[in-house]
Amino acid sequence: MHCFRNRTDSLQRRIQHLLEELSTKNNIIDIINKEKDDARWQLGEHRQWLTDANNRCAAIENDLKIKQEEIDQKNRIIDAVNKERDDARWQLGEHRQWLCDANNRCAGLEGDLAGKQEEVVALRHNLQELQSRPDVPDVS
Repeated sequence: MHCFRNRTDSLQRRIQHLLEELSTKNNIIDIINKEKDDARWQLGEHRQWLTDANNRCAAIENDLKIKQEEIDQKNRIIDAVNKERDDARWQLGEHRQWLCDANNRCAGLEGDLAGKQEEVVALRHNLQELQSRPDVPDVS
């Protein structure tokens, strides 16, 4: 019976040891399950952050597309205005040339007029001289 008791004590110690080990393992499993649940929660949180970030990126990309379209439109307007300005400058240059040509023509005509006026004055003077001479008949 002593052998049976030793055997029983030994088995009970063994059972106690196994129960303690089982309890330790269960505690480890509980800790791991909590860590797993925490990791899943964090993963869900990070997925939400990622979704939010992707949504913000999509909104920013859309805003960027709209701004690029506005910039492209403004560039087309600038190009059209630059063309109008260049055309106006060309026409202004053309008109300046015409004005310069007209001024030169006027200066030439004024010179011709001054010459003709001098001729008229000289001819009148000659006519007066001739008329003042007694030997020339009056032609008027």
